[in-house]
Amino acid sequence: ALNEERIRGAEPHGRGSGGGGGGGARERRLLTLFREVEEVLLVLVGWLLRLTPAAVLSLVANALGQQADLGAALANVGLLLCATAVGFSLHAAAYLLLLALVTRESPLPFLRHVVPAQVVAFATASSAATVPVTTRCVLESGQVPPHISRFVIPLGATLNMDGGALYFPVATVFLAVTAGLADQLSVASYAMLLLIATLGSAGAAPVPSAGLVLI
Repeated sequence: ALNEERIRGAEPHGRGSGGGGGGGARERRLLTLFREVEEVLLVLVGWLLRLTPAAVLSLVANALGQQADLGAALANVGLLLCATAVGFSLHAAAYLLLLALVTRESPLPFLRHVVPAQVVAFATASSAATVPVTTRCVLESGQVPPHISRFVIPLGATLNMDGGALYFPVATVFLAVTAGLADQLSVASYAMLLLIATLGSAGAAPVPSAGLVLI
């Protein structure tokens, strides 16, 4: 008898909740709309990715075609690549030295664990795409607590854009020199460039070639 009273008492509530079926239908239609918009955006992104190689190739061919001395232009690009590689190497050495000083241990065993993350980062050129692999590598190393790695890695993937902060000043100075504006570069210009590169790298999207927009 007690169960029957509970069922009867719940009937008005059931009818009241059933009356909100229209709201559920509206939510389903809205969710369907969002899914269709997502599919359209994915198709557009796919088209852009397919057209990007041809577009970049045309831009490079146009730039090379306008060079009077192609050998000098390629030599300048080689200097840009060398300067960037030296900057990355010094940055990595500074991090490894800091890690060795803080932990009082050799960083080489830890580096062996992050090789898969480095490979994925090099292949995708996206820190966001590398987050799952980086998290797995750090957890498997057993040297970082899980709650710290799950907080620091996503945060660093969006804010700690050291590669962009290093490349922006080098590329900007390279463009200024090739455009004949080297005489306009001063100490204040370099200081402002470093500040803008640091702030801009923190705000750059973690997607491939996002730094081109900032440059």
